Amino acid sequence: MRGTAPKERVDGTPPLLVADMRTGVDVRSKNGFAFRMRLLGEGDGMALREFFGGMSKKSVENRFNSTAIPDDYIKKLLSPSGGIRAAIATVPNGGRERIIGLAEYGVGDDERFPDLSVAVADEHMGRGVGGRLVDWAIADAMGGDHDGFSLQMRIENTAIHRLMRNAIGKHGMGTSDRWDDKGDIGYKIVFKD
Repeated sequence: MRGTAPKERVDGTPPLLVADMRTGVDVRSKNGFAFRMRLLGEGDGMALREFFGGMSKKSVENRFNSTAIPDDYIKKLLSPSGGIRAAIATVPNGGRERIIGLAEYGVGDDERFPDLSVAVADEHMGRGVGGRLVDWAIADAMGGDHDGFSLQMRIENTAIHRLMRNAIGKHGMGTSDRWDDKGDIGYKIVFKD
């Protein structure tokens, strides 16, 4: 049923409570890595630019299909009226937070299946950050009456393919409408009640 608290995941780890994300949640990944998650806020512009600026050229290309990060994308992410829901993963860094991961979704071609995007700092890939961000996105989107997500990923981006395969299995979701387009693979992930 949509709009209810998320159930425990298939792998037995507890869900993130979406309401707690406003103030932040201390998280420990399955492999023991500790970080904090919270909703992205208007005041996170500098930290968000530092996060994207610290990504390798390959990671930026995998995420944006370009070597440059569009400034209008960052502005839209930070705008309350931008139509995007976003959460970040952070670690302490000299008395302030350093963003190490981002998950965001917003309406694309199909309002029932918003476009999902996930980015993790190169040095934190494989530590469970992306998985926990996807957990948040799924719980949050289900509470907003969405039926699933649309995804478009570069064929060579094996990290995001592995992340989404794991999420589909852990949350018992299905897939449909797969398509290939100019080096990208796209498909819909369907939530199941």
